[in-house]
Amino acid sequence: MPPFSRPDVTPPLAAPHLLLAALLVVACTGGEVSSDSASASASAPTGAQTMSASGSASASMSASASESSGENSGSASESATSDGTSSTGPGTKYDLLTPDGGDTGMPGECGCGLGEEYSYIWIANAEEGTVSKINTVTMEEEGRYITRPDGNGNPSRTSVSFGGDVAVAIRHGGLTKIYARPSDCVESNGMPGIQTSQGADDILPWGVEECVAWYTEFPATNQRPVAYTQGRLNPATCKYEDTKIWTVTSATPSLPGTGGPGGVIAYLVNGDTGKVEETVDIPDFDGLQLGAYGGAVDMDGNLYFVPMGGITLGKKYLAKVDYSFLTYKLH
Repeated sequence: MPPFSRPDVTPPLAAPHLLLAALLVVACTGGEVSSDSASASASAPTGAQTMSASGSASASMSASASESSGENSGSASESATSDGTSSTGPGTKYDLLTPDGGDTGMPGECGCGLGEEYSYIWIANAEEGTVSKINTVTMEEEGRYITRPDGNGNPSRTSVSFGGDVAVAIRHGGLTKIYARPSDCVESNGMPGIQTSQGADDILPWGVEECVAWYTEFPATNQRPVAYTQGRLNPATCKYEDTKIWTVTSATPSLPGTGGPGGVIAYLVNGDTGKVEETVDIPDFDGLQLGAYGGAVDMDGNLYFVPMGGITLGKKYLAKVDYSFLTYKLH
């Protein structure tokens, strides 16, 4: 990877593909050690409301998410026997704790296993203004969380960090981070212990729920794309550090969920604090109506986003925002 031009920004950990629309959080384990978190200018957001910050415990692989839930499926070219070997003879073995490739590519004891003790999917409940955390092994909903202080945020896309935490983009404006593990949540409401949702029928009021890490308000009425950068793995702690979150809004407010005439703005947000660190104005990407509709990041932390095809007026672009130089290109 070429050196970054911005000395204040460290390059994210390389990943082999775009973090596209997927919500599954797969357990990462390494014996007794587990890893933690790690998925131009305009008028700036009013700032983050920090609810809690800290943590340790098990880690997870992650990907960014779309507006609603879905499933990805695939198939292998060879059938497999019950012992995990190919029925046609020597070849790839499936369902092994460590892939045939041997080294997982994770330093030290931070290897990523295939355990089932930590596997969640995050689903936005738009009309209710909440997001659900569902255990994909038991298919039980283990938590449901309000995503904006007024409860009317109309949550849209979600993006999951490598540590399993979720960032939720609010269609009507706003960005919220929620911790996946109660052990990461920190006392913030003045009551003894950690108060957090235990299921679908246990939605705690805003300010009582202590697994909401922070909320950042944006001067927008249209905010959909959200994507975590990978961050950098610290092999000494098995934690991902320096994670960032990309999000995009229309530059001009309009009716809730839509943008007015003009371009769009890409924001780079600190994943730990919710503070906006950089903004990139993109005046020639039309922000009218739905504006930027979905986004993803690549292995270098660069952001890609598109409009919604069928009803978008004018030209339809694929936009790329460079993580290092904070420049953009339309394709």
